[in-house]
This record gives sequence, structure tokens and C-alpha cells, in this order.
Amino acid sequence: MTITPIQPESAAGAAKELLDQVQEGLGRVPNMAKSMANSPALLKSSLALSGA
Repeated sequence: MTITPIQPESAAGAAKELLDQVQEGLGRVPNMAKSMANSPALLKSSLALSGA
């Protein structure tokens, strides 16, 4: 089973907002964040833990 990363330019809703936040904070969107964007709750939790 593979997880298809969500590209920031094609993201929508909460996933887009979170990926935009990652872009602003890091200046890029790592592949791990793109993969976690499949579950916005997971990405949001990861960002909260990392302090981003």
C-alpha cells in the first residue's frame, strides 16, 4: 500500500491551509507533510508537536 502525497497546488480545505502554513514556516513543503495532508488531523497534530 502506498500513500499518495497531496501537492500543495491541488490541495483543498484544511489540507491546503495546513500545507500553506508549512510553506510559510519552512519555505518549502517536505514530502512527509504532503503525505500527512491525506489526514489533515494528523498533519495538524504533527505541526503542533513540532511547534511549527
